[in-house]
Amino acid sequence: MLRSYSGGVRRRAGFTLVELLVVIAIIGVLVSLLLPAVQQAREAARATSCRNNLKQLGSAIHNFHDSHGGFPPSTLGYGRLTFWAIILPYMDQQQMYDRLEIHGPTATNNPLNSLPADVTAAANQNKDVLEEGRGTLAAYVCPTRRRPGKVNSKNSSVGDYAITNWTTNTSGEWRTYVGVETQQGVLQVALADVDLNGNGTDDNLEVPNADCLESTKGWKPRTDAAFITDGLSKTAMLAEKYINQKTIGSSLDCCHANGVLGGSEERGRDGYIYYNGAGGPGGYGEYWISGPMRDRPLAQTPNDPVVGIAGPALGSWHPGMVHFLMADGSVKQVSVSISTSILNAMGSSIDGEIAELP
Repeated sequence: MLRSYSGGVRRRAGFTLVELLVVIAIIGVLVSLLLPAVQQAREAARATSCRNNLKQLGSAIHNFHDSHGGFPPSTLGYGRLTFWAIILPYMDQQQMYDRLEIHGPTATNNPLNSLPADVTAAANQNKDVLEEGRGTLAAYVCPTRRRPGKVNSKNSSVGDYAITNWTTNTSGEWRTYVGVETQQGVLQVALADVDLNGNGTDDNLEVPNADCLESTKGWKPRTDAAFITDGLSKTAMLAEKYINQKTIGSSLDCCHANGVLGGSEERGRDGYIYYNGAGGPGGYGEYWISGPMRDRPLAQTPNDPVVGIAGPALGSWHPGMVHFLMADGSVKQVSVSISTSILNAMGSSIDGEIAELP
């Protein structure tokens, strides 16, 4: 018997190529819309972490002030340990600090030649404790730039924050250990309680000397809260150090030299943060720990040129702003377009110009 078939409309088992392409296109549009938002969220998280690093540094500085009656020095003198080593106990790094010879240098060339055996041994000890990434602490680097433990091309520990320096002596604008009578920043070179040069007064630890193990004993903070007559909340102590994206991690990252833009003499400032002075591990240490603010603008982008000692000293890789740690421990976001007159007022503690941030 013949059976009749009353078939209906058959359903397709899959999608056509056109339909698949439409779906893929829609997904692509959605991803392109979401990706910037995800990137912005990640950068916001990194910027918050960077800001928290500076807050932690501010707490360490004020805890040091409470314990020692003054702010931690920018350095213990030419060729010697810097602020970044001095505050280690207040950054939960007491064990690392205890292994240092705090009165010794951090490089055997210091830059003096023929150092005594005990001074050379102290330099090597400090180098072993702090170099090769051990000194690149999480709180010393901005996560927008890198992770803790990173090193520069010389295998030296690095950091992303700088001491804000302001001086009337243009030849010493990077060097907090010279011309102390012209320095107006918060963090300055330590004051020794010995007369090294025989002039009848305590030495300023400006000049390198071979007996640094003895000369720095009994060092004292030079500045305290009372020194800042322009207001603690109006005066900067630290800020993000400007490091060019093109030089970071390259052979040009840390070695200062005068030269022309784009030439072989273009250099970065990503050097060993525990050393201050010429002749350090791979270059000139004063450009590694401080950032002069007098009449200098902030870096506008992560790729602003850096040539020798010229160009911006402070800057970030965050879009449009730089973090500053103020002397009261607060952290402020400062626009990269801020005027140099306001930066001048922020950098000096005692010039009578009160910074009013927009």
